[in-house]
Amino acid sequence: MQSATTSDVVKEYKLIEPEEIEVEGPSSSELYHCRKHLYMLLLKAGDRGATLGELLKELDEGYQTGRR
Repeated sequence: MQSATTSDVVKEYKLIEPEEIEVEGPSSSELYHCRKHLYMLLLKAGDRGATLGELLKELDEGYQTGRR
């Protein structure tokens, strides 16, 4: 049984150029208020000794309420 030579194994790959995609994201103001809200939630959770699971549940409930 013969092993494959290096030239038999090497494949040629072509680079694919990325396409430009325009994405509309939240404004700086929206990001600021979101970060501020999360920071306040973390502070309050820490003050009352909440666990990570409780905090995630609160965030999920708030997210579900906000989606209406």
